[in-house]
Amino acid sequence: MADSHGSPTLQDLQDAIKKRASEDAAFRAELVADPRRALDRATGRAVPPGVNIQVEEGPANEVGVTLTPKSSGELSDEELSGVSAGQTQDESVIILWLNQTFSFLGG
Repeated sequence: MADSHGSPTLQDLQDAIKKRASEDAAFRAELVADPRRALDRATGRAVPPGVNIQVEEGPANEVGVTLTPKSSGELSDEELSGVSAGQTQDESVIILWLNQTFSFLGG
């Protein structure tokens, strides 16, 4: 579900990754083996170094995906321009990437 500004949320991104993994066996295998590389390739954009990616295998070709910000300190001017009201600086790193890549995952 998009936020109040119509932008995808972190949960939307995690759901899109899970959906793609359930529909694409090759993506799922790469996601489990090397999550950062799988997302880099799927979106055509590098996952920011400030993003932790955790992937857990589940039953019936399901995966659990959790994206969390690393505490990164200061943001660039470009990153700051992508921050929506109510987000922490750490969350903004993920949200900026999310807004740039969500459509590549079928969201």
